[in-house]
Amino acid sequence: MGKRTIKTTLAVFVTAGICTWLNWPVIFAVIAAMVTIEPTVAMSVRKARTRIPAAAIGAAFAMSLEFWLGQAPLTYALSALATIIVCSRFHWNDAILVATLTAVNMIAVTQDHFLASFVTRLGTTVVGIGVSTVINYAILPPDFTGAARQKLAEAASGIDAWLRWAAVLPQCRRRDAEHLMSGAEPMLRSLLEGIKLTEYQREECLFHRKRRGKLKTALRLQRMLRFYSLTLHRLSAVLSLRLDWESPYHRAVLDDAMKALAAFVEGGGASASHRQEKRRRVVMELARLEALPLRQEALD
Repeated sequence: MGKRTIKTTLAVFVTAGICTWLNWPVIFAVIAAMVTIEPTVAMSVRKARTRIPAAAIGAAFAMSLEFWLGQAPLTYALSALATIIVCSRFHWNDAILVATLTAVNMIAVTQDHFLASFVTRLGTTVVGIGVSTVINYAILPPDFTGAARQKLAEAASGIDAWLRWAAVLPQCRRRDAEHLMSGAEPMLRSLLEGIKLTEYQREECLFHRKRRGKLKTALRLQRMLRFYSLTLHRLSAVLSLRLDWESPYHRAVLDDAMKALAAFVEGGGASASHRQEKRRRVVMELARLEALPLRQEALD
């Protein structure tokens, strides 16, 4: 069972308990609590700032239209339509679901005292969002560095195998380049997932100042992941060109680029200055590779 599942269950329990104690309807608060648990506290806070006013707008439309039209099918349709239009206008895309559910459910359960019902429904939504945000902050703070480090290790292992595969090719024809690029795609996806995880960790550390060490680790992993990703993109782009790999010089340039990247991948334990020098070497070799001329038939 993951941390997010545990926090969602706890948020629903606490929210339902508070609403029961206040004699408020539980369903609106529970819905808001379930959709507010996000991977990071920053995401929860950011989405809460749009979901609360969006829910208020949805409730206002529902009460106003029910007052004029009663509980008719047209009331449900117009409430949902108006709520979606306003939320889209303000670019509150993440809040459309909660706001629309609040609007249509309010019509079904409200009989009279429209203003009191509006305040109560808005209060339950605030309770659900607030409880979820607090629990997401205080209980089981997420740590994405381990997963990001695993993505980096997987990518480094894949790059090493990919480089060995490229090195044994006697010449790089277009068909061989396509095979190489297809082999790079899974590594690129893994690298992008790792970058996303480090971004989550960076946002999380903004709310947990005692975890500054995690922030430094996340930034270092992000730099490595971005460098691998950009390097693979550039190398794949070069291999897709119709270059004259039968030329000894062209082949030597490709081998130098492969060796520089392999040395960088294998040198994970080196000092920061050594890693920077190896990174600079990779960039230089890729620049040489990109400067090679195309074969004449590719230019015709």
